[in-house]
Amino acid sequence: MGQGPGIREFNRLYKELDDLYHNLALRQGLSDSASIILYALYLLGDGCLQRDICDLSYISKQTINSSIRRLEQDGYLYLQPGRGRDMHICLTPEGRRLVEEKAAPVAAMEERAFSGMPQEDQQALLRLTHAYLARLRASCKFPYPIGGRMAAAIQPEKMTSALGFGNPGAIFLPRGHARGTFIPTVSRSSIL
Repeated sequence: MGQGPGIREFNRLYKELDDLYHNLALRQGLSDSASIILYALYLLGDGCLQRDICDLSYISKQTINSSIRRLEQDGYLYLQPGRGRDMHICLTPEGRRLVEEKAAPVAAMEERAFSGMPQEDQQALLRLTHAYLARLRASCKFPYPIGGRMAAAIQPEKMTSALGFGNPGAIFLPRGHARGTFIPTVSRSSIL
């Protein structure tokens, strides 16, 4: 039983987007996870928590933790104790430079691409992506984890539109972050 041409094209486009972000990270001399963390720090700001990055990026705590440790060893960030077991991720001066050099241009690229589309196309893209994701989630036979939370815990009114179209596996970021956007993340195969 194969797939129809529509879903095949959607999957091809998804893969092309995923490859675009992967190649951007490679061209910047970063691993995918380091690129995601720097991007998240750009969006969330200095001093955010690891769980904030996990929730934003939809990547496992273990992967984020490993990449944070590597960036810490490389002198780009340090951890500062917070309340309880919370650890704030803080950028060093070199880390701030790296975020501005690597993550800011990606966010600007996304903004230009998305805002360059007519408003009605932006809204259609968001509406249709939401609808597809809702149908896909409904067809899952098990609870679908999102950023360490269950899908049912995510309130649609707390979701925001995107500035750019990154990885459809990540879909939308919660309101309250510095910028709402899509963010590159793990492949769809890890969620289905």
